[in-house]
Amino acid sequence: MFTLTTHILDATNGTDAEGVPVILNAEMPDTSQKIIWSEETDIGGRVKKDFQLGEEYSDCKFILTFSIGNYFRKKPYEIRTSRISFDVNLTSPSLKYHFPVILSPYGASCWWSK
Repeated sequence: MFTLTTHILDATNGTDAEGVPVILNAEMPDTSQKIIWSEETDIGGRVKKDFQLGEEYSDCKFILTFSIGNYFRKKPYEIRTSRISFDVNLTSPSLKYHFPVILSPYGASCWWSK
């Protein structure tokens, strides 16, 4: 079973970013996309998702998307993008994948760890 976690911090005030939709898509070999799962960050700005991937995903690329548009529309900022996405490699179900993000209306920073 795969485990993917994320933690989003709002750089404008140092708080956890609650209510941000996080989506994991598979890009299929024919380039169509299929949603694997979709969750919103909790009050602590976190998502923890355990999931299985069947054989049909063995030749897929994966895209992790943070839909930030509505989060910043609740605040007095103009933003120039509504989502940020990263291609992620999910190579082993025995590994845990963690993608923390620091977010602002003017940019984002992401890194990853095991």
